[in-house]
Amino acid sequence: MSMDAGRIAGTARIVVIGSGHSAGRLIAQLKSLGHSGRIVLIGEEAHPPYERPWLSKSMLTEPVEPALPAILPDLEGVEFRPSRQAVAIDRKAGRVRLEDGSDEAYDILVLATGLAPRRLALCDGLEDRVLCLHKLDEARALRARLGQETGGGSVALVGAGFIGLEVASSARQLGCAVDIIEKAPLPLMRALPEALCRRIAALHEAEGSRLHLGTGVTALAPEGDGVRLSLENGCHISAKTVVLGMGGTPRDALAREAGLDLADGILTDAAGRSSDPQIFAIGDVARRRSGTTEAAGLRLESWRNAEDSAIAAAAAILDAPPPPPPGAPSFWTEQLGQRIQFIGQPVADGELWQSDEAFRPGYGAFLMRDDCLHQAVFVNAPKVMRAAREAFRRDGRIAADTLSALGFRRI
Repeated sequence: MSMDAGRIAGTARIVVIGSGHSAGRLIAQLKSLGHSGRIVLIGEEAHPPYERPWLSKSMLTEPVEPALPAILPDLEGVEFRPSRQAVAIDRKAGRVRLEDGSDEAYDILVLATGLAPRRLALCDGLEDRVLCLHKLDEARALRARLGQETGGGSVALVGAGFIGLEVASSARQLGCAVDIIEKAPLPLMRALPEALCRRIAALHEAEGSRLHLGTGVTALAPEGDGVRLSLENGCHISAKTVVLGMGGTPRDALAREAGLDLADGILTDAAGRSSDPQIFAIGDVARRRSGTTEAAGLRLESWRNAEDSAIAAAAAILDAPPPPPPGAPSFWTEQLGQRIQFIGQPVADGELWQSDEAFRPGYGAFLMRDDCLHQAVFVNAPKVMRAAREAFRRDGRIAADTLSALGFRRI
């Protein structure tokens, strides 16, 4: 970097673009490590950084809207620019230009811009009843719609990923009729082995949701104060509210226009440095390079990655000792009244070992290949969780007799 190490560690001007989870955790970590320089936080939302997982859960189901779970209890020492959008980065001058014509100088720039939700062009003109769920204001709009429908309303979820299934669970808890539409043959096929995807589908059907799998939406039309959906399989669904849960794409336009290296996200090293050492990227928008090579590695979309990437970047910015490596990717979901946790990633041709009662307290499953653990799934099973974490610390190695001792059987 062009600045001396002392200036970086103590008084660098740090500008953070994006006010999501990773941005809030980064700033909290910078402050805890003793940074005393200027921090400017530029966020498109009016709200300071807050936890996101509750948006699809208690935010929708609690009788009274829960208090905002802020990541930064106070903004002391932070210059917050709410409801602002950054439109350009001048790397040579070290400045960020905002849409209102103002600009901010930086010594270090952190891009925490997250994802843009995928939308359907078919939804044009129906935005008041076809919603996404990436932000607090969107969750408030959905909460209002679901509140109108308690005890007999109807909701259609387009996409059976984690967000779609969590909203489905919340809507069923409120008494809504629920239709789940997914182009893949089963829910969560990118995240779980097929056998577990089938079990998840069966559990949602048992809860009363109707699943329309292997089909997509061909048309949306207003119907009273709701929507009529036409599907590829010829079916038609009427719903008061439609929720799009089709994932998102990395918001990397600023980085692209600034000439940073990209590959479905902003390419970084393990500490979050982009191809410009004065610019970091963290959270969902960042894709870590594979080891020391130039190859693109993982881009993770999870609460855990938002935490880990922010902590690593804060240490690097302040020239502090790096945190321990984050280990295998991990994430969790709450649906069907259970908190389901995951470590690792699915692989093709794996062997699934599991306990008997799927997705009930004490349940565990290990996806194995060549005597190596690739993914663990568990529900309130601390013994299984410890065994999984220990195996990943040993490069995934775990013996068959250990699996048997945990009460697992191969299916």
